[in-house]
Amino acid sequence: MYFRCSIPEKHFYPDSYQVVIKKTMLQEDNEIEKLYYTIGDVASMLHVPASLLRFWEKEFPGIIQPHKSGHGRRMYTAEKISAIRILYDLIKNQGYTLEGAKKHFRESKKEHKESGGILLSLQKIKKELLDLKHKVNS
Repeated sequence: MYFRCSIPEKHFYPDSYQVVIKKTMLQEDNEIEKLYYTIGDVASMLHVPASLLRFWEKEFPGIIQPHKSGHGRRMYTAEKISAIRILYDLIKNQGYTLEGAKKHFRESKKEHKESGGILLSLQKIKKELLDLKHKVNS
């Protein structure tokens, strides 16, 4: 026999930008995360009206654009919810304007691309060092 109950979501800590996901429990403490959350779920997580999320969706189209179901319902992934939480913190807690938040996301995207190139270089160097180590040990 299975039973369901909702676990209350954790509080959002803006310094760490952690993704907090509402979970559902089944018998024997097996946890299941949702793949998609509705706009109502996300609005209740942040304690904001759904209309604000729809407004931000128009203002930040590439950042928080949700998937839409066949019936046109907005479906948010954990990644999109994380971006919305960061946006919420920037605008509501840190006092950024919409333009300032857009600039922040553009700069973050640029830094992420640069760090990706560095990571690839480091992985290549690591591989070369491991190959060299194998040659020395042989």
